[in-house]
Amino acid sequence: MSIENKINDIKEELSLFPTEELIYEYLIDRGRNIQIEDKYFLEKYKVEGCISQVWLVPFYSNNKIEFKAYSDSKFVSGLLSILIYIFSNEKPEDIISFNEELLKTLNINEIITQNRRNGFSSVLSKIKEYSKNKIN
Repeated sequence: MSIENKINDIKEELSLFPTEELIYEYLIDRGRNIQIEDKYFLEKYKVEGCISQVWLVPFYSNNKIEFKAYSDSKFVSGLLSILIYIFSNEKPEDIISFNEELLKTLNINEIITQNRRNGFSSVLSKIKEYSKNKIN
């Protein structure tokens, strides 16, 4: 499934929730399902620029990347789960060439604070960095 199709899947899911409060609950529920093993709580996997502590770990296999992540905030973990879903099992070059404007169609920026938007952007930058490192 393409990155764009995955974004559309998330957009459909989010459209099921008529209020911001229900979207928050949905994201917190999603956040309960992501985790990483203790051995990955290393500085090299920590994402700078986030209010909460966030770790993002890439796993490379068959010219694709899978991401695992964790945050000490369940809400942020929910946001991470969306990015992990969208970008995991994709080719690095597809992630690098991805049009970031498509993420705006999720309207997540409408419900999160500026600091969370900055963190979301930092995680996206780290995803792209991992993708570039795999190509180079």
